[in-house]
Amino acid sequence: MLKLHRRAADFICVSSRKPVLFLIIFALVVPATTLPLTGCGGHSAGKSVNQPIAEAHLTAIDAEITIAETTGSGSLPDLTGKYITEIQSSLDVIGAAEAKQKLADIQAKLAPYCTSCAQRVAAAAAQISQ
Repeated sequence: MLKLHRRAADFICVSSRKPVLFLIIFALVVPATTLPLTGCGGHSAGKSVNQPIAEAHLTAIDAEITIAETTGSGSLPDLTGKYITEIQSSLDVIGAAEAKQKLADIQAKLAPYCTSCAQRVAAAAAQISQ
């Protein structure tokens, strides 16, 4: 019995003698165990998976806009374009109504600091059909 445990320990042990064998086993076991956890991709329109990612991107850009407003860095036009692009790319995920609402919120936020930015946001919101 002791020999069996010792052989198992030698087999599992990552030593200078068997690193290749360990890597091969690791490369086969990890994907085999994680594949069932990922699911089959049967989500309807991917909303439940991609919506938090889209929201995180928009929140990050919104934070950058807030910083630019308070510091007066002059990067508001670039950040506005970035926000509009992110809204357009995630339109299928967040939906037209929510996209328009987010654009309206950003427009109101930008209006006191950059009127041309607010006009760009209003134009982008007008292009979204419900």
